[in-house]
Amino acid sequence: MSVSQQTFAQQQPPPSSQRAVQGALKATPAHGHSGDIIYISGGDFPPHIHLSLMMACPNWLVGARLHNVELYGVGPTTNANGEFSGYPIRGLPLQGLSLSACQIYTQFGNNTFGPDIPGSYFIERRGASLGYCDTHVCARVVPSPHRIHSGLVEHIAIEQGWPGAKADISITYPGSAPRHLRKQLDWEGNVSVTDRVPAPLAGAYRAQVKVSFHFARAAGNAFTTFMVIH
Repeated sequence: MSVSQQTFAQQQPPPSSQRAVQGALKATPAHGHSGDIIYISGGDFPPHIHLSLMMACPNWLVGARLHNVELYGVGPTTNANGEFSGYPIRGLPLQGLSLSACQIYTQFGNNTFGPDIPGSYFIERRGASLGYCDTHVCARVVPSPHRIHSGLVEHIAIEQGWPGAKADISITYPGSAPRHLRKQLDWEGNVSVTDRVPAPLAGAYRAQVKVSFHFARAAGNAFTTFMVIH
């Protein structure tokens, strides 16, 4: 075990019989370059505990031999639900590799190199272009149902977005002023809202849902519609 790994283990609280869950981490975006900012989110942890983070490429066992291990001593603190969103770290500078898959760990329970589901990240070659959703906030907006009678409640789910991002939601029905809602995506990048469909107009029509996302320096937009019938 390297000095970094020993320090990582020593900084964590001792295992507790009360910790029944194993935890999960998520890295956003999924791809980047050495030195880029990565936002770490997590859930299924105990509430109000401090977590130190470690990044290793491609994993802690091989990364230790290649000196591709980075310890982030000051880490996030979970909320009352055992979750946190958007904790920033910088991707480590790779040694001996031009690109690599990486894992993000935190000690949890009896597993020094936990949690049960580590975060996954990929460091691209220097100068390699990144995908649109690695530089912009992308998400799916899913109405349910897709056809609804006026007077009923429509459910709108935002899925697979950037955890912690703010979502400005605008729902527009013909002949009515847009309805505005603001929500924050959870640690998995999801959130949902509901809206009661107004009194009917003549015939069927499509309602529009526009969402603007903002997180740190990243932004994005999404759009969908659903059908309103008598």
